[in-house]
Amino acid sequence: ENLKINAKVNGFNENAIQNVIAERERAYQEVKDYKKLTFYPSNANFLYGRTDEKDTLMKMFEEKNITIRNYADNSFRITIGSKEENDMVLDVLRRFEYANC
Repeated sequence: ENLKINAKVNGFNENAIQNVIAERERAYQEVKDYKKLTFYPSNANFLYGRTDEKDTLMKMFEEKNITIRNYADNSFRITIGSKEENDMVLDVLRRFEYANC
């Protein structure tokens, strides 16, 4: 009985990990060539980025009730979530990147 439960838990964890990896790569592929934002390759459950216009970016996320990690310099960190959550984050990043172009 315990072996069956552990196998189910481990299987779920592996699936969750694969989903995070796939979503992280999907997000990074979209944003890696942005000009107003710089993102760095990641092996973690987040994307780390920088922008010289961080106050504007943070305001745009706040307007959509999305919280990201805000560091003291020009950097920030975005945790990878579900596809739907990541789509909302990518929409903000897209709007930021292409605003006033």
